[in-house]
Amino acid sequence: DIDIYENYNAKEEIEARHKLIVDGKYKIKTDPVAIEELSDILALARKHDIKILAYYYPVHKKTFETHRYQVEIKRYRAQVEELLTSDDVVLDFNTEEFNYIRDDYETYSDVSHLSSVGGNRLIRVIQEYIYKYNLNIL
Repeated sequence: DIDIYENYNAKEEIEARHKLIVDGKYKIKTDPVAIEELSDILALARKHDIKILAYYYPVHKKTFETHRYQVEIKRYRAQVEELLTSDDVVLDFNTEEFNYIRDDYETYSDVSHLSSVGGNRLIRVIQEYIYKYNLNIL
């Protein structure tokens, strides 16, 4: 348990990122090579009948709900959704159901990385989905 974020203040970092977004100085960047590699990994998993559980990482609610961020995230999600099929289980941590995670500064250790509290919250939900969709069968 290395605390590399001890000098970070999640609330301050999230507020600073929010200002960048509102000022139009933030863009979500995707690496086309990474998207291609993800496509290859998903194809290989499907070839071996491995069920896909994908999830959208929780972005702090204040950030996620800004208009400019919505414009950016729609572009990113369009790329990802092209890779997913109706057989895949998709978990979106950016819905109201998960406000208890994404609206709490304690969830984050900095602007985007999860703290141990946030990580444990996500793991519990992911575990529930694994059981719900019977994904724990090897």
